[in-house]
Amino acid sequence: MERYRLSFTFGGLLGHETRVIAKEYIKDRDWTSAKSRILEQNLLQKTRLSSSKRYFGEIRDRLSCAHEWEVDLITSDVSFEEIITIILAITARYYRFLRDFIVEVVRHKWLGKDIQLKEYDFDSFFEGKVPNHEELTEISDTTRKKLKQVALRVLREGNLLAGNKRDIQNLSVPASLLRKYTDSQDFDSLRIFLLSDKEIEKIAGVAS
Repeated sequence: MERYRLSFTFGGLLGHETRVIAKEYIKDRDWTSAKSRILEQNLLQKTRLSSSKRYFGEIRDRLSCAHEWEVDLITSDVSFEEIITIILAITARYYRFLRDFIVEVVRHKWLGKDIQLKEYDFDSFFEGKVPNHEELTEISDTTRKKLKQVALRVLREGNLLAGNKRDIQNLSVPASLLRKYTDSQDFDSLRIFLLSDKEIEKIAGVAS
């Protein structure tokens, strides 16, 4: 089974930084030249060059699994809420650990009308993945706590959790964006948005 990437502990959704990097990338669709401009002009406005390099590397890797139209929309004049929704989909796609937690725990609870994400939900999910993911046994307790902290942060920044509470909430996604995902046959992203299979089938039917 594919190993989980766990480097999302570096930060949350990184919405602002992602948009800056994506804007530079689409100028010529070349990561090397984009990196040069970003570092030389300190477009990420970091105090240390090493920090800018780390942010660039992390976000470039995330965007490597994005649909081209997702990258284009991130750099467009759509609302920041829509941009964050797209970045949520990309981040969960790149980090299968996050994807599985959202789909198997958060979405399951939401569809079951249980909107309270409890402390033990993450721990139970984590323990359930250990038998098939040896990499989870190789991390320290500190890293495990960090995984939980950042996972919750991603959910809040992605508007799946309400504020500082752990109440799961409905993610308002524009119909035009839902159609783009169905046109791309990317139904898994719709699951990340907590849509039910019936809702996905309905949207897919309309899109076809």
